[in-house]
Amino acid sequence: MTTSRTPIRHRSRAVNLTVVPLLAAAFVAGCASDESEESAYCVDAQDQVVDDEYCDHGGSAGYFVYFGGRALVGSRIGRGTTLTNGDRVASTDRVGVASRGGFGGSARPGGVGRTVTASGGGRGAGS
Repeated sequence: MTTSRTPIRHRSRAVNLTVVPLLAAAFVAGCASDESEESAYCVDAQDQVVDDEYCDHGGSAGYFVYFGGRALVGSRIGRGTTLTNGDRVASTDRVGVASRGGFGGSARPGGVGRTVTASGGGRGAGS
């Protein structure tokens, strides 16, 4: 007497390939959400806005790049405005400035302020 056996079928537990692109897109979107635009201003030791030239090209001692923040009084920011509620990084600290998006980007009219793309946060050196 012969008995015939039905072959056992094994199922793969691998991820369905249609899910892989969706997971990749979600990962990329999650990484991109850490980046945002913020303002960067060149300030002196009293956090007063000065011309950008003091922070350009490696900066000058005694000047800082001030990221984010707002005017201490009023809403308009220009030369002489004192800033508050932001992070400042010594203009000569190239690594610190670069880690916040640099002091490049879009220059504002009048030589005061820039728009930079920030990634991550945290307090800057020289605060």
